[in-house]
Amino acid sequence: MLRLPVLDLPAQEYKINIDDIEYTLHLAYSDRAAAWYFGIADAVGVDIVRGIKVVQGWPLLFRAQDSRLPDGDFFMFFGGGDNIGREGFNDGARLFYWTAEELTEEGALPTPLVSLVGFV
Repeated sequence: MLRLPVLDLPAQEYKINIDDIEYTLHLAYSDRAAAWYFGIADAVGVDIVRGIKVVQGWPLLFRAQDSRLPDGDFFMFFGGGDNIGREGFNDGARLFYWTAEELTEEGALPTPLVSLVGFV
């Protein structure tokens, strides 16, 4: 499990190496939807998936199918409710990546991992 850096900014992109492949992660907050959205791009910034609404404890890539995606999945955990507010990263929200092996060990797909909030 990797805990990924997230800044307290309404929109952010940063490069990260997962499974020896470089990706660009994108997080943006929508005031209109009052929700965060996630995306992942290849090393040069070409979108693989974008506009995935962040829901607590749910695998962000669950419905995404593209051979360029990492084998594992990303999860966001935060205090309460299903949506994280704009200030959520100041209030303890965290973004994690679980490898495919870890997901198999935990038996986490397709069930949300909300029960692990206390663990992380």
